[in-house]
Amino acid sequence: MRKIGDWLGIFSTTVCLIHCIATPLLILASGLVLGYEGIEYVSLLGAFVAVYFVWSHSRNKVTKTALAFGLVFLTIGICAEHFTEHFMQLVPYVKYAGSGILITTHLNNIRSKH
Repeated sequence: MRKIGDWLGIFSTTVCLIHCIATPLLILASGLVLGYEGIEYVSLLGAFVAVYFVWSHSRNKVTKTALAFGLVFLTIGICAEHFTEHFMQLVPYVKYAGSGILITTHLNNIRSKH
């Protein structure tokens, strides 16, 4: 189950990262916003599920801490975008940091188990 959690985490955070980078370009190109918020929340739900599976099977405190920080950054980045306008320039970077931390941690967890 731990490997499934890692692969789910890598997949969901990669989808989130691609979405966060590609959506502004698509909006500029087409002027349309289709399902923008829904994809973010589905990716966030996938990240929570993946972190839960890895967290419950991991004994490594560094992995657990990194997953927690990544999930917190990703959650703050996604939620802050919809609830605050004060730090709008920082929101994408917080999401990118959270996604990057989660992807890196899941990859390291897979590599350390082989």
